[in-house]
Amino acid sequence: MPVEYFNPVPHLSGYARFEDLLSKPDKVEIDDLCAKVRQLWTSEPLTPIQRIMGAMMGQDIDRVPCVISKPEFLGMKKLGVDYVRKYADPVAAVKVALVSILECKTDSGCEYLPIDMNLSDVFGTKWEFLPHTLPKVTEWAVKRGFEDILENPLPDPRQSQALKWQIETARFLNERLGDLSPFATVFALGPYYTYNACLRGPVDGFRDIKRHPDLAVEAFDKLCTFIVDLLRYLMEAYNSPAWMLIESLASPSFTSPAWFERYCAPYNKRILQELAPAPGTISGGGQGQTDFTPLLQTYADMGYGAFSFGPPTDLRKMKAISDEKGTFIFHWAMPAPLLAYGTPEQIEEQVRETLRIGAPGKRYVLSTDLPDDETPLANLLAVRDACLKYGRYPLQFADAGA
Repeated sequence: MPVEYFNPVPHLSGYARFEDLLSKPDKVEIDDLCAKVRQLWTSEPLTPIQRIMGAMMGQDIDRVPCVISKPEFLGMKKLGVDYVRKYADPVAAVKVALVSILECKTDSGCEYLPIDMNLSDVFGTKWEFLPHTLPKVTEWAVKRGFEDILENPLPDPRQSQALKWQIETARFLNERLGDLSPFATVFALGPYYTYNACLRGPVDGFRDIKRHPDLAVEAFDKLCTFIVDLLRYLMEAYNSPAWMLIESLASPSFTSPAWFERYCAPYNKRILQELAPAPGTISGGGQGQTDFTPLLQTYADMGYGAFSFGPPTDLRKMKAISDEKGTFIFHWAMPAPLLAYGTPEQIEEQVRETLRIGAPGKRYVLSTDLPDDETPLANLLAVRDACLKYGRYPLQFADAGA
């Protein structure tokens, strides 16, 4: 490869802690925003973290948790922050996160992720920050394919500047919000996803696997070791008891069953085993493309204790497995097109039907898919309003359980 460390935020190199970045006006503004978030999150019988943890364990909770995924565009619009500033300025990113929570009244929050959720900065993938959209890759880390991974030592995730500031912002928010805080998610991408989407690129990545299947297995073995180390480091840094593996490219929507069995399943299982007894979530997001329905039973049999999928993955199948094995469902229930172009009435009906299927048994969180930046705030509030209307326990559907 050899490793070329890429600092996405070089202007932050002289700072050690998030507090070092704060001016006095910043501190006053963030303290005020945190106080408002605390007020929001203590206005019901349970706080969001109590509710989400209770849902994970099937305990008695007041209602279904309602999470708006990645609503930062709301705070960006409110504060006049573009994508360049959001990714380059952790203080602005924290303000954006807090304002976004207050705007859509979500039960969760997202920490600072300067260049996305992978560690491509320590591998050497180069990014360009753009003012009106997400960053884009300008240069992939892996130039010669699997040989770069097999011939060179893998980098240390502790050297990632992107990860450093992700951890620092999460720590800061956790300290400010105390035991109300749902910030700090421990996650990594699987080896297959890491190679194709972060290091080599999707076109050359798939071509490499087809041409050199044996080298692919060796390279993924090595990447798997890196991912296990990364997850252990994050659990320690966040003091978190659980982790999540994201494998969107591993669904049958993107790869064949034979490729899944050779290049994905062994590593999904190995990561789970090496991190035991810490519980693991398997995730593929949604975005209307990734259908994990044929793999749900496989993942449950491996021992994953939580599913984090959305349509077109079959909720009824997830619920049947949840009822049998106690699997927790974090459901990306509201597709992005519905959020962007639907009416509040259509969203209410979709939430009602989704809760009717998924909410009985309490091991369920209703979330949205990643909303488009032009999604009306009214539609995001409609998700929450419908969840409050239909998602309170005991559920009122005629066919719902206790």
